Amino acid sequence: MLRHPFVDLSAFPTSGCDKGTELWRIAAAERATAPWWFSNSGEGRFDLNRHSGYGTCYLAESPLGCLLETIWRDVVPTGDPNVLPPIAAAEVASLRAVKVKVPSNYRCADVTGQGSKQLHTSFGITDAIGTCDSYLRPQEWAGAWRAHDLDGVAYRLSHGTGLNGWALFGQEGARNLPGVSIHHVNNELLNAEGVSISSAPGIAELDVVDDEATARNVLATPMAHPRLSD
Repeated sequence: MLRHPFVDLSAFPTSGCDKGTELWRIAAAERATAPWWFSNSGEGRFDLNRHSGYGTCYLAESPLGCLLETIWRDVVPTGDPNVLPPIAAAEVASLRAVKVKVPSNYRCADVTGQGSKQLHTSFGITDAIGTCDSYLRPQEWAGAWRAHDLDGVAYRLSHGTGLNGWALFGQEGARNLPGVSIHHVNNELLNAEGVSISSAPGIAELDVVDDEATARNVLATPMAHPRLSD
């Protein structure tokens, strides 16, 4: 059970996200040149109170980590641990993967499990901090960490890949901080991580089926999916 925050978090394990660290964000194409955004809408796992004047910017250590938290967050699983659900080209056409550099040193609460403390027995934190469907308790913890002068959270992303994310705190809204590089979300970007995208076929590529027997046969035929390499 994920508990409410402790009053005294002075001994909570921390990790540094140092100035110059390269991380990734997924942004709409029109925002890719200024990708830093600190949200307090309540829609993010570690969003701060919207009346505090502060927000949270979510980043990952790889483009795949960003996609797992956006495009692949709510999709229906395939039933195969090595197969990711397909992505239609239209889903990513308006998105960009942006590599950024962290502008200053951040001291973050570490809930990745790599810290020196046993988070469950010492603080009542379980893996649910990064996986639970309701964000109310993680947001409580985010507010408590910021109240103890921590600058963000290092956490495990919620898809069992072992990838880490960073939720950094700052004044709400946009920052005039450019990205290092901007990339289309395509196979050229993701192949290095062992992932390929199978785009949905265009209308011209589809066969028209006009009888029930053929339709059932088509539905029973396995579809190609993007795969994670071994």
